[in-house]
Amino acid sequence: MEVVVDNEKMKHDVPTRLVKVLNLILMMVAFGFVWYGYYAARAQAHYYRRGDWVVILLFGILYYGFCRSYDAFHISISPISEIIYSQTLALIISDFIMYVVIWLLSLYMPNARARF
Repeated sequence: MEVVVDNEKMKHDVPTRLVKVLNLILMMVAFGFVWYGYYAARAQAHYYRRGDWVVILLFGILYYGFCRSYDAFHISISPISEIIYSQTLALIISDFIMYVVIWLLSLYMPNARARF
């Protein structure tokens, strides 16, 4: 059996996947800045590097899962308004869940309106 590769489909798939990965990485970097800039110092136990990376990775997994649930990564077939709505919804839900996780890791309820 011979496998036929469609060059047009591959030219479309590679940039689309790069945009999806870049979106996920940028969201994790933004969450990482907030985690290291405010919440990590206020956690009950200091996690040093591994624990901090796990918290950021947990956010990335949550965000990715909700983006897949709400079709936020269907960049090539959805209108831009639906993509923005889906990604915003996934981000809000992921942030809320991580706020609860941070609350459980802290001694007290963390300030949602953190100032750096």
